[in-house]
Amino acid sequence: MSTTWSNHNRQQLADAEHDIAVRVVEGLPPRPEDVETVRRLLAKRHAYLEATEPKLAAQVSKLSDLAPNRPDPAQLEAGHLGDPESSPATDDDNNNF
Repeated sequence: MSTTWSNHNRQQLADAEHDIAVRVVEGLPPRPEDVETVRRLLAKRHAYLEATEPKLAAQVSKLSDLAPNRPDPAQLEAGHLGDPESSPATDDDNNNF
């Protein structure tokens, strides 16, 4: 896998993430090719970080493992991102400034 990361890669990733978000907002499942593009480019970006900034790459991996409420990739591919009603906001949640 190449260890370069370019503005073109960054734009491709942003475009694929945007396409997924639009489809999910419309109630449609993401297209498999968009999901694969995001996976491929995230792997490429991580390989680039490991090659150029190993400490940063380790921190990114650690934070990714700790990310709360991260959707299951299988659910994302199926277009199911969880039930937003399962954890309703409370008044306290809305008053944290």
